[in-house]
Amino acid sequence: LCITFAAVAIFARFQNGTQIQFDDNAEVVVYGVEFLRRLDKLLPEFEKRRVVNYLEWCWFFKTMLRDLPDPFALTIFKFYKTLNLMNVQKVRWHGCVTRINSLMPMATSSIYVKHHFDHEAKKQVEEMISLIMEAFVDLLVSEDWLTEETKEFAKQKVRTMKQKIGYPDYLNDSKSVDHEYRLFKVYDGGYYKTKFQFYEQYQRDVLERIAQPVDRER
Repeated sequence: LCITFAAVAIFARFQNGTQIQFDDNAEVVVYGVEFLRRLDKLLPEFEKRRVVNYLEWCWFFKTMLRDLPDPFALTIFKFYKTLNLMNVQKVRWHGCVTRINSLMPMATSSIYVKHHFDHEAKKQVEEMISLIMEAFVDLLVSEDWLTEETKEFAKQKVRTMKQKIGYPDYLNDSKSVDHEYRLFKVYDGGYYKTKFQFYEQYQRDVLERIAQPVDRER
């Protein structure tokens, strides 16, 4: 893929404030190849300031307008209703819960788990799955159509399987969950300042995971 706009500089800017170093040798998986090709041809037709203004307005429109007073929220609802994207206007509390759940999913999940999840049922299912895995390993011994090498490989695969039943155990530990969101700040009387900080920190957390091994406990 050959493009003329400063893709490396853009990605490097995204990583500001993280531990990730992005340079010309970085490998990136591109799913929208045709989109980037067309974008590469389109960008030179407009002034940089116009492009920046457009992107900033798009972000503001998608993330901020719904939090303004009712006349603005109603206007947005009418707009989406015209596009057949929304038939019923969401109530304020629903939007607040949805937003927090998307930015702090493990925090809201921890609250739900502590109040509504059957912990004993989780334990029973985990024990049942462990017995099934052990039985599978025992069955491998009697399968004559498998080579010894294949049997050993299958056993190793079973042993490395990670059970994910119900929820990760660390959600029961308030200190672990608090530590995960230690950099999220709430400003008393500053709703928009808080929201900006939440979005910024959430994005930073996502970007920092790019260069890290998958956390199998999450």
